Amino acid sequence: MAMCQRSMTMGGLDNQAGSLVQHPDVLDAVSALVTVLDPDGRIVYLNRACREATGYTLEEAKGEYVWNLFLSPEDPGSVDTFVQEWEAGRYPKEYTSRLTAGDGGCHLIAWVNTILYGETGKIEYVVSTGTDLTAHMQVQEALSTEQRQLFSLLDGLPVSVHLQAPDHSLRFANRHFRDLFGDLERRRCYELLRDGNKPCVDCPTFRVFESGQPQQWEWTRPNGRIYEVYDYPFQDLNGSPLVLKALVDITDLRRTEEERQRLQAQTALTESLASLATMSAGIAHEINQPLNALKVTADALLYWYEEKGRPPDEEKVVRSLRRISEQAARIDEIIKHLRTFVRSEQVPKLKPCDFNNAVNGALSILGGQLSSHGIEVIKVLDKSLPKVLGDPSRLEEVIVNLLANAMHALDAVDRAVKEILCRTRRFDGKVGLEISDNATGIRDEIRDKVFDPFFTTKEPGQGMGVGLSLVQAVVTRFGGVIHVSNNEKGGATFTVELPISQN
Repeated sequence: MAMCQRSMTMGGLDNQAGSLVQHPDVLDAVSALVTVLDPDGRIVYLNRACREATGYTLEEAKGEYVWNLFLSPEDPGSVDTFVQEWEAGRYPKEYTSRLTAGDGGCHLIAWVNTILYGETGKIEYVVSTGTDLTAHMQVQEALSTEQRQLFSLLDGLPVSVHLQAPDHSLRFANRHFRDLFGDLERRRCYELLRDGNKPCVDCPTFRVFESGQPQQWEWTRPNGRIYEVYDYPFQDLNGSPLVLKALVDITDLRRTEEERQRLQAQTALTESLASLATMSAGIAHEINQPLNALKVTADALLYWYEEKGRPPDEEKVVRSLRRISEQAARIDEIIKHLRTFVRSEQVPKLKPCDFNNAVNGALSILGGQLSSHGIEVIKVLDKSLPKVLGDPSRLEEVIVNLLANAMHALDAVDRAVKEILCRTRRFDGKVGLEISDNATGIRDEIRDKVFDPFFTTKEPGQGMGVGLSLVQAVVTRFGGVIHVSNNEKGGATFTVELPISQN
C-alpha cells in the first residue's frame, strides 16, 4: 500500500497532537467516522459518529489494536499484511474494512490515514477518517442486479438491441444482434453494421450523445434490408453515457405497404371506372342537348341557303352563330370537367375541398338526366360551410353515385312528384351532406347490407352493386362516415359526414 510521506492535517485540526486529546468535542462534531491511533496502532479515541456506527464505547475500544476491532477476521491474510506494514512504520494511507455495527449489520468502511507529528517531529498520532460505503455499495449492487435483469430481458427480444459508447464500441449486444451481425470481438459499430473502416458521417446516433434526446431514423443495410432505428439515452453503472439502440427489420412491412398502396391504387381506379359507368348516361344526356341545339341551328342556316337560295338577314345569322358558339362552349365545359374527373389522382392526397362545389359539379353531370326522368332536384346548401378534407373529384364521385342511387329508386315508383333533396350543413364539428329521395326507402332487413360489395336489389343485368360500397370506401378514406335511414316522406336519406379541414 502507498505510504504517507509528509505531515497532513484533517480539516479543523492543527499539527499539535495534544489538541486531539484536549479537545475531543472537535472530533465529535465531525460527521465522518474518526479514530485516533497511537503509532503502534492502538485506539486512543473514537468520535461520536464512530462510536454510534460501531457500537463500541470509548472505554471498550481504548487501548485495543485497530486491526482487532475493525479488520475482518475472515480475511487473515489481509490482516497479517496490514499488521506487518504498520509495525514496520509503513502506515497504509488508505484501506477498507468490514465491521459489524451496533445495529448488527455489516458495514463497508473506507478509511484514510492522516499522520500527525508532535513538537519533536516524531509521529504522535495516526488519525483514521472513515466513510461508510455500505449504502453506496447496496445501490451499486441493486443497479448491477437490475442491469443484469435488463440485459437478460433484452437478450430474449426478437429485435436487434445493443449499447453503444461514444468511442463507437459496443458494450452489450443481445442474441438477435449477434446472430445477425456476429460477435462483438472488440469491433466498432461501423465495422459490425456495414463492414466499414471509419465512422459514418453525421451519424444520427451521436445526436443522442449531444442532445440527450431520443432519435428515430431509418437505415438500409448493405444487403438491402431496411431497419427502423430507435436510439435512447442510457447510462452505464459508472455514469458514463451510452446509447441504447434497437433495430427493427421493416423490410417485409415496407413491401407489404407498397403492395397495399398498389392495391389501393387499383381499387381507386375501379372506383373511377364504376363512377364513370354511372355517369355515362348523364354525360351523354348533357352533351346531346347542346349537340341537338347545334344541329337545329346549323340545319336552319342550311335551309336558308339550299331551299331559299339566299341567306337570312344578318341579325338572324349572328344570332344563330352566337347560339352555335354557346352550345360548343357548353360541350367544351362538359369535356373539360370529365377530363379533370378522369385524370384525378388514383390515390389522391387529402386537401381542403368545398362540399358545395362538389354538389354543383355532380349535378352539372347528372342534372339533365335527372330532369329527363321527371325528378326535381332541391338544393339547400349552407353558404357559410367550412371546407372539408378530401379530394374534389372523389367527392363528386360520391355524390354522383348517391344521386344515381336515388334516381334508380325513384324510377321504380309511380309518383306524381319525384324529388331529390341535396342539403349541406355543419354539425358536431363536422360537415354533413344529406341526399334524400321520396321513393320507398330501405327495408330494415337489408339496411345493414346496402354498403356491402356486389349487394343490389336491382334485376340481373341492371347493376353490379358496387356503387354504395365504393362510396363508403371513399368516405372512409377521407376520415368520414356514411349512414342511411328512412325519412318522413317514405324514402331514404344517405348522410355523409366529413371532418372539417384545419388548413
